[in-house]
This record gives sequence, C-alpha cells and structure tokens, in this order.
Amino acid sequence: MKKFIEKIKSWYKESNRDKHSYVGAIIYSTFLVVGFALGVDIIPNAVIASGATIASMMSAEYKDKEYGSPFDWCDILAGMTFPILVDIVCLVIYLIVK
Repeated sequence: MKKFIEKIKSWYKESNRDKHSYVGAIIYSTFLVVGFALGVDIIPNAVIASGATIASMMSAEYKDKEYGSPFDWCDILAGMTFPILVDIVCLVIYLIVK
C-alpha cells in the first residue's frame, strides 16, 4: 500500500500535475458555488461544473501543444480527479435524498 501511495505521489509530481489538480479543483468549486447560488439542482450543476473544468483543462493542454509541448492526457486526468470524486459524491447524495 505504501508503494502504491508513493507511485501516485510521484505521478502527480511529473509535469506539474499537482498544479493541474489544484487549478481543476478551483475551477470546479467556483462553478459549483455559482451554480448553487443561482439555484441550479445538484446533478445539473455538477455536470456543468465538470464540463467547464474539462474544457479549461483541454484548452490549457492545447496551449501547451501550441508552444511545443506534447498534448498530455494525464495532465487533463490530473485536473479532473477532484471533479470526478465530487461528482460521485453528489450522485450518491442525490440517490439517497431522492
């Protein structure tokens, strides 16, 4: 188990994926809070926030590609880890409350 956690930590340290994760969490959280403030239900709000986050992550990778770096899907995955986890929690809450 300890080696598995070390592998995950080293994966996040490659290609500044930890920064991608932080930015993805900030974008997702911002969209989620604004959606709740506007009165959007939990599931549509989570889908909109996830869509905005993945669009932002993909546009950042496209920018990197334009400046000579390769397009890295792992950076997009790193940026989407927090949104995916929160989407799962939102879905579970929605199914329990409904």
